[in-house]
Amino acid sequence: MPLHADDTIAAIATPLFPSGIGVIRISGPDSIPIAQEIFDSQNPIADCESHTAVHGYVLLPKSNTRIDESLCLVMKKPRTYTGEDVVELFMHGSPLLLQEAMDGIIDAGARQAEAGEFTYRAFINGKMSLTQAEAVHQLVNSRSRSGLRNAFLQLQGSLQKKISSLQIKLLELLSDFEAEIEFPEEGLRFISEKEGLSRIRSLKKQISILIDTYPLGKKLEEGVAIAICGPPNSGKSTLLNRLLNEDRAIVHALPGTTRDIVEGKTVINGAVIRLLDTAGIRSTKETVENIGIEKTYSSIKNADLVLWIESVTEQNGTNEKLFDEIKAGFSKKSGDSQVIRLLNKSDLLAADDRKNVQGGLSNGSPLLISAKRGWGLSKLRKAISATIGALDVQHYEGTIITSLRQKQLLQSCRENLNRVLKGIKNDASLEYICMDLNDCIDTLDQFTGKKTPENIYELIFKNYCVGK
Repeated sequence: MPLHADDTIAAIATPLFPSGIGVIRISGPDSIPIAQEIFDSQNPIADCESHTAVHGYVLLPKSNTRIDESLCLVMKKPRTYTGEDVVELFMHGSPLLLQEAMDGIIDAGARQAEAGEFTYRAFINGKMSLTQAEAVHQLVNSRSRSGLRNAFLQLQGSLQKKISSLQIKLLELLSDFEAEIEFPEEGLRFISEKEGLSRIRSLKKQISILIDTYPLGKKLEEGVAIAICGPPNSGKSTLLNRLLNEDRAIVHALPGTTRDIVEGKTVINGAVIRLLDTAGIRSTKETVENIGIEKTYSSIKNADLVLWIESVTEQNGTNEKLFDEIKAGFSKKSGDSQVIRLLNKSDLLAADDRKNVQGGLSNGSPLLISAKRGWGLSKLRKAISATIGALDVQHYEGTIITSLRQKQLLQSCRENLNRVLKGIKNDASLEYICMDLNDCIDTLDQFTGKKTPENIYELIFKNYCVGK
């Protein structure tokens, strides 16, 4: 959807529920005159110095009726978020009151902002790169400390600097090859084949390292996927509800209640966790239940961590065999440490029996718990947190890409470098090699937004909140 960038937009920038303060943001060439129409103050806000706050009253321009006492923050271009004149009204946080004020602002000549349009204007006005604009969305939506930290680093330009460094190296390489084309009669060599191959391989390695951070970036954005699996009626849904602290999944004594994947998110020790309650694994002729079991195996395959849960009162050869199969299949992908075994329903044991079972467990594995009573869940959370730490989700120190768009552009750049390597080895024309290097540079320009595709708003900004 093409957006106009020469009019004045406005939006309520705080959530629409009763609160102490509500903020309305106005941006554009007429933001100050429009604000003056709906804000009654002792001195005209147009006469205020930039980045100063003025006390006054919000009024409806049609009736000239005051509706709230307010502070008006005036910020004049270019030193603003959007690069335009910006006015923000700090009012009492009544949704009805804020909407009344917004109606007055629209009547005065502003337009209701689209989702993400303020950040879109910041981007097109050169206030931030596309990677920084994406970081704004990540920062607003982060649910973990690690996600917040990564988003802030990107907002400060960490990824932008990394990409700019790659572009500079590509431009230097391109200029050396173009010099070979430009001055053939001089008999000078500006770059040897060996040096060219070495520099290209180095660039390709740096790009590959960035691409390889995407799974981690995806975990930061979407959460670490944890599949809760086990035999029917072992307490999987009860455990999900306990960890989420809400009744998300249906709990019933009848085996096979869960037929589809039930999902919920929580935060454990600063990391976003995506819990997947799955259908109980057993042999059955029931068609719908078998479909659910197939989805269980698919969830296990795609999970970062598996919680295997079985009843401590129903330990038998069948359940042991199932666990061994799950552990063997998953550890081929991830390693034994990422399968946590739980013995549930310890509340059904007598105190002495429970103590004996606990004493027979070595190094806390399996974990003895009661999902119904909440026993042992603090140890489970610590075990989950330790595993997440091993996945580097909480403590990764490098530059991370977090969007599929970024990953695809870097993959395209790497493919171009592969063609350059092949061309040099096959003694291809330098003109073709330079074309591939130019394609690399153009791809990275799309990454940062120097070259903007026509559908950039739909690609990036439409998922933002309206006030941002």
